[in-house]
Amino acid sequence: MPPPLTFARGTALYVAAVLGPGVLTLPALAAHVAGPAFLIPLVLILVLSALLAATFTALGRRTGGASDLAGYVSTAFGQRSGLVVGLLFYVGVPPGVAALGLFGGQYVQAAVGGGATPVIVAAVLIAATYATNSVGLHFSSSVQVVMTSVLVGLLLVTFALSVGHMDASHFTPLAPHGWTAIGPAAFLLVWVLTGWEASANLYSSLDPASVVKVAVAAVLIIATAFGSISVLVLGVLNADSTSVAPVAELLGIVLGPTGVFVATALALILTFGNMNAYVAGLGAIGRGLAVGRLPWRIPPLAIPTAIAILSLVLTTGKHDAARMLVGVTAASQVPVLLLSCLAALRLLDRFTAAWWSAALASMAIAALLVPAGLYLVAPATIALVTVAGGWWHTRAVLREAGRHRGDRRPRGYTPIEMSTADRAKPNSPDLI
Repeated sequence: MPPPLTFARGTALYVAAVLGPGVLTLPALAAHVAGPAFLIPLVLILVLSALLAATFTALGRRTGGASDLAGYVSTAFGQRSGLVVGLLFYVGVPPGVAALGLFGGQYVQAAVGGGATPVIVAAVLIAATYATNSVGLHFSSSVQVVMTSVLVGLLLVTFALSVGHMDASHFTPLAPHGWTAIGPAAFLLVWVLTGWEASANLYSSLDPASVVKVAVAAVLIIATAFGSISVLVLGVLNADSTSVAPVAELLGIVLGPTGVFVATALALILTFGNMNAYVAGLGAIGRGLAVGRLPWRIPPLAIPTAIAILSLVLTTGKHDAARMLVGVTAASQVPVLLLSCLAALRLLDRFTAAWWSAALASMAIAALLVPAGLYLVAPATIALVTVAGGWWHTRAVLREAGRHRGDRRPRGYTPIEMSTADRAKPNSPDLI
């Protein structure tokens, strides 16, 4: 067994799981929607991040880091519910992969121009991540840590060089688009919550005595990164800025064209690394869902890649394409996080600090369903298809059993395969 990760490396891996190129673009998108008032939901989202970190760390302690969110939901509510969580990841995250490609493309556009540049760059990055994962080439955790460290360093340098250019008048009026705009801004920032579930899986690689310290350090680093870049976007560029590459524009102000190209190069490297990690994870989920055993023999990576490309095609020419794709992905992840926190309430010891963290997180995430609005059609469809498929499969099993054995089962009998965890809890209800 390898030795446990050091505090520094554990923190770096934790931060790498959460902090990606979204920090280079999301604050500008949220500021454009709600003005300076977007800082309010940002603070609340960062507090929610701390609650999720506490919840998932406790779940990791319970299982020794041997499960994922779908596994926790399956244990708590039944396999069909866990399947819904897996499918929401598998089908709902690919539009976010396309959005990441657009983020990188927008930085290239800031450097070289060209109206179609973001779409072209995004398509190339999607194809490249599919190719590298198809031949089994993945970024090691060490490379991910290095890239994330470079990102944090870039944000620190950007803050140090740009803070003197801030204008206090840019923070007023606080809510130029009305207070109701806070909801949509908070929904865009849901991306900040993606990746905290990695704390459950990292538990097995850490010294148990350092787990809490690592989680706290990661929360503080990520909160500082998002908070500092958000304040700069408002204070230097102002909320009305239409910049889609805010860090490049900030460095362009203080360093000239060189700063723009530096920010663009780093954004591309970080974007490709983050996309590669997402696609590798989606491939693993596809194998877990047995996609390769479908009648059409579809490779597990083919479906999410096709969804990412289709998402890119359907939003081409729309000025808010990246924002739309972020919304689709956020809408799929809100139910995942909600189900996971509800599972934690069932699995963790009641009224402990971790249980209360899960309770508060559940209420906060449930509130995010409101601004999600019509974006929830996609995850709702996935859930309904899963339930219908499970019902059809159960009926088919019953019919087959009746033909071969001539017996009749009691009405309502449901022969669902049970996992080891389910067998340990024979009365565990299926949430769905």
